[in-house]
Amino acid sequence: MDARALLSWARRGCFAAAGLLIVVGIALAVWHRPQLARKAAAVALAGARIAHPEVVEQRAGRTVWRLRAEAAEEEDGVMALRHPRLEIAMEGGGMLVAEAPRGRFQPNTRSAKLMGGVRAHWQAWRLSAPVLVYAPAQDALIAPQGFVLVRKGWGRARGRMLRIQRGVRRLVAEGHVRVEVQR
Repeated sequence: MDARALLSWARRGCFAAAGLLIVVGIALAVWHRPQLARKAAAVALAGARIAHPEVVEQRAGRTVWRLRAEAAEEEDGVMALRHPRLEIAMEGGGMLVAEAPRGRFQPNTRSAKLMGGVRAHWQAWRLSAPVLVYAPAQDALIAPQGFVLVRKGWGRARGRMLRIQRGVRRLVAEGHVRVEVQR
């Protein structure tokens, strides 16, 4: 084999290697692009701030619950809420409305947690609690750290934990409960 033939084969080999590297580079770029896009989106949403957010769940065209806030900020996949207001349609009519200075909303489970001195009302009932959690999987509002429930003309109940089951309009107080009846 002479020098020209050897040089010709070397050029062809270089072109083939360059072509192969380009194909491999394009394949790797396409294969990794969704991961890079997800990472870029996560970085872009981290710490995102939303003014006046609203989340609504409806069933059969009727609103089951609505969560509003003055502002929200994303923190590790959870929305931290400022001055949240939770409205829950009670079975049989009326809306239970709960408000608090701060709260958290978990988009994956659609659960809401109001904190910092929650005040709620439904018809003639008034509820105060340090924390109030809405668990959609259980269709229940839960006051896990104590509660005070008041109804004018009826009295007052204090306890360690209260569960309000929205669908059946049932209140379940767990643990020690003290009831003061008005006369």
